[in-house]
Amino acid sequence: MRHPLSLLLAILLFINMCAIAQNKSRTTVYGKITGEQNRPLNMVSVQTKETGSISKEDGSYEISVPTEKQTSITFSLLGYIRQIRQVNPVEGQKIKLDIKLPIQANQLQT
Repeated sequence: MRHPLSLLLAILLFINMCAIAQNKSRTTVYGKITGEQNRPLNMVSVQTKETGSISKEDGSYEISVPTEKQTSITFSLLGYIRQIRQVNPVEGQKIKLDIKLPIQANQLQT
């Protein structure tokens, strides 16, 4: 009966170590996304390699990125030119990053 208990304890220890390894320090990047005439854009895709979000109706967004690691954030919306920004978060710091997406010119081929 001792053997199954040892196995159970080993499994619980492994799960706990995995949870600690995944609990990396994170920083919040937030801001507002606008388009032409500074009008807020909603439903803009805000993506990193690890996670993603979309902007709200008022153009605001918030995304969590790893601390102490340069991260690329991509902002995209159909009909607009994609923007990519680099952030270098520091522990305990929130980063405000406002973005303006220019309209993509239609290129219809005849």
